[in-house]
Amino acid sequence: MSQDRDNDFRVQMGRRKASRERRVRPKRPQSFLDSLTPRKGSRSSRYRSRPSQTVQRSFHRRVIVQASIKRMSGTGAAKLKDHLSYLERDATQKDASPGKLYGSLLHDVDAESFRDRCKGDRHHFRFVVSPEDAEQMADLKSYTRELVSCMESDLGTKLDWVAVDHYDTAQPHTHLLVRGVRDDGKDLVIPRDYISRGMRERAQEIASLELGPQSELEKRAKLARAIEAQHKTDLDKMIDRAREGETLDLRKPVRPNQLWRKQLMARRIKTLQQMGLAEYEGRGQWTIKPDFTQTLTKMGEQNDIIKTLHRAFGERSAEIRLGADAIFDPAAPNALSQAGIVKRFGRQDDTRESSFVVIETLRGKPLYAKVEEDEVFSSLKVGQAVTVQAFDPEPIQADRNIVAHAERHEGVFSPVHVHLVENNSEEYTRAHERRLEALGRANVVSKNKSGAWDIPDDYLDRVRDYHEQLAKRLPAPLVRDSVLTIKQMTTARGATWLDEQLKRGSLEEERTSRELLDAAAQRRAALRQMGFGIRDKDRLLQICINELKDMDVKEAGNALENQMGKPYASSSGASHIEGVFKGTIERPSGKFAVIEKSREFTLVPWRPIMERRRGLSIIGRASQGGGISWDVRDRQRDRGLSL
Repeated sequence: MSQDRDNDFRVQMGRRKASRERRVRPKRPQSFLDSLTPRKGSRSSRYRSRPSQTVQRSFHRRVIVQASIKRMSGTGAAKLKDHLSYLERDATQKDASPGKLYGSLLHDVDAESFRDRCKGDRHHFRFVVSPEDAEQMADLKSYTRELVSCMESDLGTKLDWVAVDHYDTAQPHTHLLVRGVRDDGKDLVIPRDYISRGMRERAQEIASLELGPQSELEKRAKLARAIEAQHKTDLDKMIDRAREGETLDLRKPVRPNQLWRKQLMARRIKTLQQMGLAEYEGRGQWTIKPDFTQTLTKMGEQNDIIKTLHRAFGERSAEIRLGADAIFDPAAPNALSQAGIVKRFGRQDDTRESSFVVIETLRGKPLYAKVEEDEVFSSLKVGQAVTVQAFDPEPIQADRNIVAHAERHEGVFSPVHVHLVENNSEEYTRAHERRLEALGRANVVSKNKSGAWDIPDDYLDRVRDYHEQLAKRLPAPLVRDSVLTIKQMTTARGATWLDEQLKRGSLEEERTSRELLDAAAQRRAALRQMGFGIRDKDRLLQICINELKDMDVKEAGNALENQMGKPYASSSGASHIEGVFKGTIERPSGKFAVIEKSREFTLVPWRPIMERRRGLSIIGRASQGGGISWDVRDRQRDRGLSL
């Protein structure tokens, strides 16, 4: 009986159950981009941190990555061309040679072919990759190619890119340009997390693989080397975080593994004491100036500027006085605009916008100026003549027009009244309204309920104060006096900037640079070969300059006849000129507008307003001053724009 029961019993293998603590779902493989994407319910997209009891004894090599997205619509193509020219400018390599683009083996790497491929794109990406230990790396080109290879793997597409390495700043770095198109022709969209963090982490991993992870001992050594630095350092950041108000107390106990930080801070603060930025109060307590980090930053900038001036003038820097007075301040009282020859230009630090130009003035004085990164800067060349302008705090003519109108209308400027009642042009009215809107954002004026502007009695004084405050934070305006270099001016068939200096006699005074004196002698010799009777140290007469300009314009007109399909007619002596604006040309004598008539075309001095739209009707009439007063008229809207 019992035997039968034993035979009825059947054993079946069941699934093994794990304990509650060990029930873990199997992990699916994650890509690098997945690891950057925050999980649902999580607060951070960072990698999973190590256990708290583990002490990290090695670190990734630091790399700074700056990214920007540039659209190709509008003026994007022209700006890309200027940017590529800037990247390939002179003196960016270790041997002071021009920069040279490189890329993958799939595409041409010259600037023109890359520009052509980008023409139909919606956008492109610009990166600046700056490894902290770039000087120790064997080759930035190999490093950049490996970084792009990782980017292609992460983004799941081949990339069309070009790059160039620069060694002209304190920190070697790479400029990387990537087309905004995937290998399947669709727009390339890079996730925000990858741009802000993922690409930097990839760059740091590659740098760490080449040089090895940065040990804690190496990190301490880097901090120790900055103890006597004349600029802001990581030690200063530690001091700034540790202080309470203006007091730093070094008696506070620290953990044993942080004792070395305290020792380095104690040595650094003694350096700050020598600079006058800290004072010892006794018993381990120090009083620190509240703005000591800003002062150190400014000192570092000035030291970098002096180094830039030395690089610009090379061996001559030993005989030239280089000091704080060589830094141009456009907002300083009684500041004057300075003209000179470009010796060097670029960015002090390519990881941020800080454009500069170094010139040698007519008196041979070196001058460093922070300038705006505009069209003039992006197409600069060493040897060109430029002027860095000082800020004029005085109100502009539009401000005086606004005050004159307000005085007649009880302190109110009404755009409607200006346009309809006083019969001013729409463009005139809009220009003054745009001026008031800009001043309104600065709380100089305010708009009332009727849409008119209330103009205070001290309006002009407020404008002066606004201009002075604006000048303190803006770079100096840069004006290019000629597209030719000083060497090209010596033999140019036209009226150049150098000829204007010969007319004024401004190159024969004391302390004029040797470069300009030699250029003046060569120019006089070239003018004599052209048939102009000018002796050494003679001033150039205005009639000679007029003849040079007429010769230049005539040669330009004759060269354009085949392209225009019409004969050229000189505008010299004309009292009335009317035609259609077709474009501009650059000549040794300046920039000229091409004006097409029904049976011929002519060239006239260019004015900025002509660039608003091609095909506008141009009307010129003789003015009382002897020149021509120009007017641009849109035939479709019948609107006149004064030039």
